[in-house]
Amino acid sequence: MILRHLNIILFSSLLWGCADDTTTAVPDAETDAGVDADIMLACDGVIASQPLAGANHVSEPTEITYDVSPPASGPHRPFWARWGEYAVLPPQIYVHNLEHGGVALLYRPDAPQADIDGLREFAKVRDSADGGTFRWILTPYDGLPTPVAAVAWGWVYEASCFDADGLNVFLSRHYRQAPEDIGSDGAFSDGFIGRL
Repeated sequence: MILRHLNIILFSSLLWGCADDTTTAVPDAETDAGVDADIMLACDGVIASQPLAGANHVSEPTEITYDVSPPASGPHRPFWARWGEYAVLPPQIYVHNLEHGGVALLYRPDAPQADIDGLREFAKVRDSADGGTFRWILTPYDGLPTPVAAVAWGWVYEASCFDADGLNVFLSRHYRQAPEDIGSDGAFSDGFIGRL
């Protein structure tokens, strides 16, 4: 009976694309440490955890606000975005992509063009290496404390400049470590530029 109940829950999660509000993150041995302090990164790069803020689906017009910037978990819209680059994609949408195991590559609007181009090229190369299945969002983020950042479920990488090695370290530890491992494109595409 218990196995049948678990199968129904699993099937429901796959059918609807998300689990309910009670989802929890995949256990991660690094989470208790708070910071990946065992590594040295270029560009003053820091990888740190954020307290998980749930995964509630909140429909419009209800406002969603976050206590941290950029958020790495928390309430979000019930739909997620197509994977790729956006003119602007708000966290209320991209957090849902993080819940599906993806990463958001963020840059401050005033970041040097070389850093923005570096993030684009990184996504393109990683996409090719992963057979076009790398789950990524690239978007500017107003108020970002550093020029460049990457966000995965519960974790944030911040750096003063683009550093492919630092991003690869971050991804090797925190990419696809989320409550739901769903790689399909979402329905949201406002501001979508492309997949490179």
